[in-house]
Amino acid sequence: MIEMNFTCSVAASSLYCLACLGYGWLVVPPVAPGARGLTGKGSAAFEYVALGSAFLLGTAIFAAILIVLGITGQLLPSVLATSLAPGLIVFAVVALRCRGGWSTFLGSVGALRRQPWWIGTMAVLLILLALGFAFAAWFAPPKGDAAAFYLVYPKIIAAAGALIPMPGTYEGFSQIGLSAEYHFAALMVLADVSAAKLFIFPVALANAAMLCGLVGASRGGPTAMVLACAMLLTSSTVHIYMFDGKVDLLATGFGLAAVYWLVVGGDDERGYLSFALSGLFAGLAIVAKFSFIPSLGASLLVLLIWRSARRSQGQGFTAFLRILAVSGIIMGLTTLIGWLPQLLKNAVLFQAPLAPFIGGNEEGEYLNQVWFSVETTWRIVLTYPLALIYGRYPMQGGGLSFLFLCFLPLLLLARGKLGSHTGVSGVLAMAGIAGVIAWVVLRPSVIAPRYILASLLLLVPYFVVRIEQLLRDRDRPAFLEFGIAISVLAAIGASSWQLLPLASGVAAAYKGADRTCIGASVECVPLRQLSEGAAPEDRILVATYYAFWLDASHLQCRDQGRELSTAVAAPDLEVWLQQRGFRYAVVDTTVFPELAAKLEALKGGSIEAMSEGTVATYRIQAGAEPAISCVNAGRDHWILKANQS
Repeated sequence: MIEMNFTCSVAASSLYCLACLGYGWLVVPPVAPGARGLTGKGSAAFEYVALGSAFLLGTAIFAAILIVLGITGQLLPSVLATSLAPGLIVFAVVALRCRGGWSTFLGSVGALRRQPWWIGTMAVLLILLALGFAFAAWFAPPKGDAAAFYLVYPKIIAAAGALIPMPGTYEGFSQIGLSAEYHFAALMVLADVSAAKLFIFPVALANAAMLCGLVGASRGGPTAMVLACAMLLTSSTVHIYMFDGKVDLLATGFGLAAVYWLVVGGDDERGYLSFALSGLFAGLAIVAKFSFIPSLGASLLVLLIWRSARRSQGQGFTAFLRILAVSGIIMGLTTLIGWLPQLLKNAVLFQAPLAPFIGGNEEGEYLNQVWFSVETTWRIVLTYPLALIYGRYPMQGGGLSFLFLCFLPLLLLARGKLGSHTGVSGVLAMAGIAGVIAWVVLRPSVIAPRYILASLLLLVPYFVVRIEQLLRDRDRPAFLEFGIAISVLAAIGASSWQLLPLASGVAAAYKGADRTCIGASVECVPLRQLSEGAAPEDRILVATYYAFWLDASHLQCRDQGRELSTAVAAPDLEVWLQQRGFRYAVVDTTVFPELAAKLEALKGGSIEAMSEGTVATYRIQAGAEPAISCVNAGRDHWILKANQS
């Protein structure tokens, strides 16, 4: 059974992603030829970028289609399959016609055989590590915020077959960009949650492809690209999100694509198409992750100035200003194109196209985040960049690989030994630093590398290109190769420890255990028991953040608006629950102790305890006719309805 589930999930997710690749390929080729000469005609680096760019752009194109289908209530298996068919056809045609590109792509693997043996070994280990995270994405349950929002909202959309606001605690989050969540919902309709989580694996590969493209644009070779992938995949802020169900890597991929097409855009008239593509990816990136507005914006500004200066070289300052203005306008207009689906979604659902910035339920909430006290904030700022690597602050969500620190001393050895083709990596590093500084100035207390990951990764080419140059130097220190190999091996080992629990989980699943709650948080078992015993229309007061394991009907019939805060303050909680039609309640006693204490005090009457512990559940006897009922509005779409008195 477990093998069949795995095969179905992988097949569904793979075909879905290939369809996205096909849709993206409709746009990328008209722009790509103008950039070929800057990375080497037919180079493997460019083939990586072409595939990565096409896939990323295809996800955005199909997400726009999903928004229209969601608004019209047509997120149905037959409609989705029909919508995916053109993308699959385009992919098949391109795959057959572009045999030379595939040969170049596959030939890059053979190029590793000409590198030092340890580079090939590291490449194999990195591939195995990535596949391990892919399997974890399929097998492991949602973790953290994914069990609170990022997979919960798609579950509701998939069940309803329509794009509707998310009921409950995170209703305001329905207004943010949902670039990956649309795909999660579609894959849940077509297959299951595991297929949805697997969607992030090719997204992570696209991140690696774009990073390798930037390394190639910096004149880095296979060794530099392997080291770049090592720095990427061994960063916990990357590999955690490859399998836990969150969506941050899609925004990072968009951001890296925006940088790539800005940096390597052609120097002829066709080069303006690259500026347009860069602007489009920038718009998609900041929709997917609002925190990229200051960080990626600062990085792109530095690169735009540099690119304009390069295009106007020898033509004078007036030509520089003209090119800067034209390029900036083109990027700005295409950035707005990337925002159009988001504006449409919020206009229809909330009558506030600019929400959450202007209008909507959470106006200003995303613009004024303060996580820590002044003292803690100063400690964070004063410990940059170490805090990005070794920080363990609440909500940080992982850090960068310690390879960033291991490789830092090697930059001192590289001084004076580099050729003239390292200017691009230096500019990328300056752009990355500008993005980090912009974030620290504007949001000093928000320490989360994922919020600025695209800018942080721009430092990678600067490291790896110089290290590769050192490895080519005949006068290099004798310990250099050994030290680098050991460092990378240690980073891979440190990253793989998160895969160790999978072994016992898979063994239990093979013995017949239900894998739903294997490795899940404490909410899983009581919530599954609660949903299995409740009728679909029963309302549940959900006083816990991680509600993923409730059935879709109960996620829609749950408390909405301010009902949860009202329940905590209600003078007669028992009567209030019955009037609002609640038949069950679940409470995280560590987060909502006051509500838990009230429910405990009411036990023995119309409220009965079902389970105790950190997450307690209660059954509430029905009273008189409730003021509100939850009714089915078609398929598995449930809405609240006021009862006539």
